Amino acid sequence: PAGTMGAKDLRIVLTPVLRFKATSPEIPRRAGWTLHACGSKARDEGPEEGALSRALNRIAKLVNAQWHKSSEADPQSMRGRMYKYGQRLLSRLPAEEYFFRDLNAMETRNPSYIFPAKIGNSDAMQFIKDLTIERRRLHQKYLNGSIMLVPFSILFSFVPILPNIPLAWNLFRLYCHLSALRGARHLEDLLLSERLQLRPDEHMQKIMENASYIESASGIQLMSDETRQHMGELLNSPDLPKTLQRAVGQLGRQYGVPAAVKRVEETAGN
Repeated sequence: PAGTMGAKDLRIVLTPVLRFKATSPEIPRRAGWTLHACGSKARDEGPEEGALSRALNRIAKLVNAQWHKSSEADPQSMRGRMYKYGQRLLSRLPAEEYFFRDLNAMETRNPSYIFPAKIGNSDAMQFIKDLTIERRRLHQKYLNGSIMLVPFSILFSFVPILPNIPLAWNLFRLYCHLSALRGARHLEDLLLSERLQLRPDEHMQKIMENASYIESASGIQLMSDETRQHMGELLNSPDLPKTLQRAVGQLGRQYGVPAAVKRVEETAGN
């Protein structure tokens, strides 16, 4: 099974977390198809990254450290309320963005693409190719926009009463788009060089066939926490359930499944 591969091998996992009955409104077949990257995250900064990337990486580490400190603040304090609101914002960042950002930081040793066997090689490959092209274009567009907004957000530094939240948020989003763009280019290179090994997985398929779901009145069904945990154990990937939970929460908001949104905002960004 896929979980027996080397811990440092790059594995891209495709997991459908949504299904729907025939009575449901028309939904694209690939809605709910979620990608997760796991493997070695030991890749260090290199000179090829450029000064902007290295500077943003350092800023991101500092901001992340301060953000985790905010999680310990009194929930009723200003800092505690800002942390709670920030977690809600983070939970709404697209799951695809998190995937490409994670992929950017990973080594490409023995890259493989794992998915439930019944999806089929053709559909699995078409999905990842389409998503890579779409997200590369989108992150390039928003990266350019974030760069253009930096001079304007700096102006808020002249307001002495409040911290420059617009600048901090803009720099954070600039970092996110740059990381995701690099991840999309990284995956595009793997696809063009045909280095990505396809691994349809029968064990994943069996879990999917026996999965439990959270269902809405409209017939939309989203993968339960129990099944998400089971999938993570099968693939020996502790972070996979969190990725699937994020996707389930976002799809729950999109398709009106309130039970699926519960607890997602509490774990966003961790």
